[in-house]
Amino acid sequence: MKAALGVLCAFVVQTSGAPRSVVGPGANPKFIEQFKFSGGIVVALDFDDGKFLADLATEAPFLIQGLLKDDERVVAARKAIQQAGVYGKVSCNGYNGRDLPYVDNLVNVLLVSESCRVPQAELMRVLIPGGRLVTQTSKEWKKRAKPMPKGIDEWNQHLRGADNNGVSLDNVGPPQRLRWHDTPEYGRSKSLSPSFTSMVSAGGILFTIEDRATTEDINAPLDYHLVARDAFNGMRLWKRPMKQWDAWQTQSIKNIPTQQQRCLAAIGNVVYCCPEFGGPITAFVARNGAQRQVFAGTERTSELVIAGNTLYGIQGAPYKLKKNSRTVADVTLFALDLRKGSKLWAQKITTEYTGATLAVKGSRLVYHSQAGLACLDNKTGKTLWTETIEHSPRGRAAKTSKAARKPKASKRRKPLVDYSVFNANVHPTIVLTDDMVFCGIREYLSAKRLSDGKTQWTAMGTANYMKSSDLFVANGLVWNRDLKGRDLKTGKVVRSLTQEMTGPMSHDRCYRNRI
Repeated sequence: MKAALGVLCAFVVQTSGAPRSVVGPGANPKFIEQFKFSGGIVVALDFDDGKFLADLATEAPFLIQGLLKDDERVVAARKAIQQAGVYGKVSCNGYNGRDLPYVDNLVNVLLVSESCRVPQAELMRVLIPGGRLVTQTSKEWKKRAKPMPKGIDEWNQHLRGADNNGVSLDNVGPPQRLRWHDTPEYGRSKSLSPSFTSMVSAGGILFTIEDRATTEDINAPLDYHLVARDAFNGMRLWKRPMKQWDAWQTQSIKNIPTQQQRCLAAIGNVVYCCPEFGGPITAFVARNGAQRQVFAGTERTSELVIAGNTLYGIQGAPYKLKKNSRTVADVTLFALDLRKGSKLWAQKITTEYTGATLAVKGSRLVYHSQAGLACLDNKTGKTLWTETIEHSPRGRAAKTSKAARKPKASKRRKPLVDYSVFNANVHPTIVLTDDMVFCGIREYLSAKRLSDGKTQWTAMGTANYMKSSDLFVANGLVWNRDLKGRDLKTGKVVRSLTQEMTGPMSHDRCYRNRI
């Protein structure tokens, strides 16, 4: 049974644009790329020469559209485009000379002739943030960039940042309409891992790791790729194969390995990922996908986070990858200088690291293992403290499964967590702030001081369905799936939200939430 995805790509607008003499495309085959775009939608206004429009065609993933006010000139331009054999990639249409037939924030490059009388406000309206308005004068092309509006955030890693606090800083309301659309229309099957495993964004580009194979046959070979799309108009910019990515397969959409989702990050103009299961971390240029660097000594990296110019990763067997099995093996935690390409430090974790619990904030790094929470100085790798985690909040009897009641703790020790209940996608949730560590294990919440690991409060929240706990710090409060906002220092409930069901249940329960 196919699961509808409702994701991604190209607005059905065939675009074609071009200029006419002045330093034109005939003299420079990379005329468009010089405006710092290697793909997207280009519109040219009031350039009468159809051949000039055709000459704008490039091997790069551009759609180019010319707009003309005169119907006869439109016909002539279309004929020239067809004769050049670039129709589809380049096209031409008519317009009224004042209003542009595009939604807001759609066009990457807007080429304007001297005769154009479209108001500046209308020109800037259709450009994406960061898009280029390029105006022809008698001697040169003048460039002007559309400023990036305030309140637009990026989602650079699996949980936005290295602190694991999956809270966006976008200043936007609820989505009101579908902006663009791309294939695949459906996932392969609810019996397998999802067709999309990762999604991040940076610099106006959306990056996904997705299965591009046919969805017609559940048993057809998987074909995962890293795909880059323009975030504003969905234009597919490039893709690269993810080799042996099916090795993460768990045969269950309920059991999506979180470590797999943490193998992708996009920072600035660079994308970092493990393009082959078991292979090294590789950096690609965000806009065109060119390989930038392969980091030696990073083979078998199973997850990574990036803070500043340092990448922190886990090397070794993915945590409990195979269903119903325990993959007990030492892993190595390392810090990599992204500027020099060399490791700063590395140390083995011999207490069975719990996959996907790595978090970094400021000068501290925290992870979870069978020894509990460990806090390190992330500059040196030196362990600062290790603390166990309470199985249930103080003074309250916790309702647990039979498996969770074992092993029994001694009276002199705090009751510990039963690690056998964790798997590839159910594990402790760790979120860091400047001075606190928040941890969620199923419905149990705890807060510790980042300085020494001492517990400040514990509480009962609400567990997710076959997923790690939701835990967010937003607007000065810490939130769980129970929709209660707690004071960061005391755990006291300060604010409660209510939610009413107005239709059939969605499937948010199959995935961790985001804010």
